[in-house]
Amino acid sequence: MSESTEQKVIELVAKHSETDVAQISADTNLTDTGIESVGVAELIFDLEEYFDITIEDTDDIQNRFNLGTIADIVKLIEKLRA
Repeated sequence: MSESTEQKVIELVAKHSETDVAQISADTNLTDTGIESVGVAELIFDLEEYFDITIEDTDDIQNRFNLGTIADIVKLIEKLRA
């Protein structure tokens, strides 16, 4: 897992949630950050724009990322960028 990718994901999650960046780690579950549906949509747009990727549409964040933690989001981004 790329440290710079992880750090950017953490920064973007903090931007769209109620959680301070210092309280987010690779093991943090996205739902534990207090991020709401509008924040999730904005987070997805920011991730796609920053990393120049497309994340497939599904109805909810768990299915959209097929995961729950920051580490899982990073893995998906790295897979999509490969």
